[in-house]
Amino acid sequence: MSHINQVILLGFLGRDPESLKATNQGAFVRLTLATSQNYLNATGQLEKTTQWHTVFASKKMGEFALANFKKGAKLFVKGQLKTTTWQDKQGERRYQTAVYADDLQGFSAVNQSECPQQDAPVLDLSEHQDFIDALKD
Repeated sequence: MSHINQVILLGFLGRDPESLKATNQGAFVRLTLATSQNYLNATGQLEKTTQWHTVFASKKMGEFALANFKKGAKLFVKGQLKTTTWQDKQGERRYQTAVYADDLQGFSAVNQSECPQQDAPVLDLSEHQDFIDALKD
């Protein structure tokens, strides 16, 4: 039996693409993508919830993302979920699940009101150099 690991997202960049490191094969870039869903709460009021997704793009795709996408851009992302494990400086085992992009396509935002009004959460990786090093694998 075959297994499928495929993620498809359509959302907005919550911040500019961030170059984590450059390799001899191109840039390694982190994108923070917001997807939103409207739903009716228990009282029948329309509410909106936003999920934030970490997306990594490498090589030419990473370079393309750095050159062409900015905060607020509407993106289509197709990729695979991967979980990275590393040990932090305190010896604790850490995990992060992210989307590793196979395809990125940008769209003009037709309605800017669709863009999430909150900023993407800030992830300070300065304390997680071990994680960044683990991404090399």
